[in-house]
Parts: sequence; C-alpha cells; structure tokens
Amino acid sequence: MRLSTIIKKFFVGVLMMGVLLLSAVVPVAHAASPSQLSVEKPGYGVVTASGGSVVFRESNTSSQSLTTIPYSDYIMIVGEQGNFYRVQYTSFSKSYGYVLKTDIYFENEDYYLVVVTDHSNLNMRSGPGTNYDIVTSIPNGTSFAYVLDSYGDWCSAVYGNVYGFVSMDYVQKKTFD
Repeated sequence: MRLSTIIKKFFVGVLMMGVLLLSAVVPVAHAASPSQLSVEKPGYGVVTASGGSVVFRESNTSSQSLTTIPYSDYIMIVGEQGNFYRVQYTSFSKSYGYVLKTDIYFENEDYYLVVVTDHSNLNMRSGPGTNYDIVTSIPNGTSFAYVLDSYGDWCSAVYGNVYGFVSMDYVQKKTFD
C-alpha cells in the first residue's frame, strides 16, 4: 500500500472520530411537534389552501369566522386542538383563533425566539437591517416563531401573521426541550 493512501485513510479516520466526538458533546435541538406549541413557545405554518384559511373563534367550522389568512401567508401557531391549530392571527393585538390543519403546512422548527430589550418593543423589519421599513413591533418578553433563515446578525421570523426580520442582538433563541 502506498504511503499517500495510508495517510489519506488515517486523516479520514481522524475526521470521522472528530465528527463522532462532536456529535456526542454538542447538544442537538429537537424540533417541536404541534402539541408542544404554546403562546410561550410558538411555531409557524404557511397557508396552503388556495382560497386562504378561515380563522374561527372556536375549534369548529360552525363557530364565528374572524378573518381569512391569504394563501402562502405565514401564521404563528400556538397550539392544536383536534383538527385545528390555535393561531395568533394578528400582530397588533394578541388575537387568537383556530384554523383547519388541512389549510396549513406546519413548519417543524427547532427554535423559537423571545424579545429581550431594554426598550419596550423590538422592531420587526421588512428586510435584514435598520434601513428597512418597520412592519410591526413586538413587546419585550414576547415569544414568537423563528424561521431559521439567518442574515448576518439578523434572522427572519413570524409574529402573528407578519413575516419579517429581527436583530439577533435583541432576542434569545430557545429550544423546545
């Protein structure tokens, strides 16, 4: 066997041992299931129903219709009940309702975010930077859904039915464990 082949096999073996050791030491986040979600630990979904998803006051289709979330919009999920997801359907007030699970693609993420500012609110923006417009403000201490896209010190997120970007300097990234 040639010396170069032996050296290559040695380095591959060392690399594999490093990966195994690292995977045993570094904690791995576990993705949330809908039953784990709450106002304190929210997730998100995307409306897949072509006509949008009706938000009902209660978890049945004969209850009062509150609004409709348009096709392909994001929505913050805070729980489930039977065939429905409990959602926060607006970012302007903590308004909760229920949407049919069949209307929503649940995004199974590992993390959620909590606002930690010295100020009263965190500005969510239309893009990853302070030069973008403010799309909503999130009160200090509020939990909201992390979308996983990172842009330097910014990440994309969902609060209520608003998709936007927040600075990672003003949030804590938490796991569902």
